[in-house]
Amino acid sequence: MKKILLCTLAALLLISGNLLAQKQQAVPKAKGPAVRKGPPTIVGAWTLSFLEGGDVDQLFPNKKPIIAIDPKRILLSGFNGCNTFSGKIKIEANKISFLEPIQQTIKACKGNGEEQFMNALNTVQSFAFSENEKLDLIAGDRGVMQFTPALKSNSDIKPNRKK
Repeated sequence: MKKILLCTLAALLLISGNLLAQKQQAVPKAKGPAVRKGPPTIVGAWTLSFLEGGDVDQLFPNKKPIIAIDPKRILLSGFNGCNTFSGKIKIEANKISFLEPIQQTIKACKGNGEEQFMNALNTVQSFAFSENEKLDLIAGDRGVMQFTPALKSNSDIKPNRKK
């Protein structure tokens, strides 16, 4: 099982390198934190609104990807447009690192939206908040993904538990 996960991760890294070589769109740079009643928090559920190199509505016509972040349980989980996924993460200030390869279910899907989503997610190193409470996930100095809150209040989100 570990060999399969390592081979899958190696293949994803190779594919992501090829995708990054293509012309990229950029997420507009954050102009500072969104105006909020409290401090911005990455905790909660987020719906994908931008994916570098692809049109979210065309890549995911049925259901947009969602991520849920629970730093107390050091867990990032969600739905990538086809499969569910989860992985342990570490968050320090605005930095994110994956403590292990992200695991996902293996359901066959049409299109390449899931692959683009996972490739981008695996490159993420940090995050920032931009206007209108949007969460920008950043690789190096590029915004590769942007999310909007999945619910009006993210305080009641309980990510999937890993069994």
